[in-house]
Amino acid sequence: MGDDDDELNRPVGAKAAAHAASLLPPAGRPSAAVTSYLAGLSRQQLREMLGALGREGPGILERAMREYAGLATLVEQAWVPLDMGAASARDAAAAKGRRNGTREIGSGPASRRIPRGSSRRRG
Repeated sequence: MGDDDDELNRPVGAKAAAHAASLLPPAGRPSAAVTSYLAGLSRQQLREMLGALGREGPGILERAMREYAGLATLVEQAWVPLDMGAASARDAAAAKGRRNGTREIGSGPASRRIPRGSSRRRG
């Protein structure tokens, strides 16, 4: 099992869950029980949970978030560790590229990799 697999299956932890809670608006702050519950889930479990909610369809999910206090907050809070994990993975990939003698131009999937020392000329 590689480091990426370990990261996906390791609980996000109290620090990441508390950080996620702190990013939510004061009126929408989750309870300590929600934060504790999310802290015990792995990124993979968060993805599965959010994916299952997403498959219910936008109308059903929107209605459920209105009817069940806290569901919208839980969904928002659950996205934060996933976004942090994605940013961490991008940073690690960029660092690996720098160690391999390349640098990344742009960002995202359309990025190009060019060897160090190359120049880009506009023509």
